[in-house]
Amino acid sequence: MGPFIMIVGILGLIGGVILLIRSFIKKSSKAKPIILTLVAFILIPVSVTLSNSNIPEYEIVERDESRDNVLSVRAVTESEEQQELKELAEHLSKEIINSDTFEGLNTYAAYIRIHSPSDDSEYGGLILDSRIAYRSEGLPITGLDETDKLYIAE
Repeated sequence: MGPFIMIVGILGLIGGVILLIRSFIKKSSKAKPIILTLVAFILIPVSVTLSNSNIPEYEIVERDESRDNVLSVRAVTESEEQQELKELAEHLSKEIINSDTFEGLNTYAAYIRIHSPSDDSEYGGLILDSRIAYRSEGLPITGLDETDKLYIAE
C-alpha cells in the first residue's frame, strides 16, 4: 500500500505544480492547484511511514562471512510479535542483496537469526530462525527446495 500511495503522491505533486504554473500564466484561481500540491506533498511521507510500519526497530549484532558465499546475520529486537518478526526477517533478506547495506556480496544463501536483547551478552535467546537461498547454488547449503523464498523455522 505504501508504494502505491507514494506513486500517487509524486504524480499529484507533479500535476499540482504543473496546474499551479498554468494558473499563474492564465491568471486564474490558484486554490485548487495549491490544495492538490499540498495533499500530494503530505501523501509522500505518509507512504514512507506505511511501508515501514510493521518492521520493528532492530540492530544487527553479528555478520559472519566465514563460509564461502554464505552470510549469517544476527539481529536483536525488542519485538516479540510473530508477524513483526517475520516482516523483519523478510526485510533483512532483501537488505542482504542491497549493496548499500551488505556491500554487494556474491551470496548464494543467508541465515537470518533474530534474538531478544540481553543485558549480559551481545544477544539473548533466539526468537526467529530463517534461511534463504538466493541462487541455485544455495539450495544444497540451506536444504531448501526453491530460491528467493524465505523459510522461517517454527
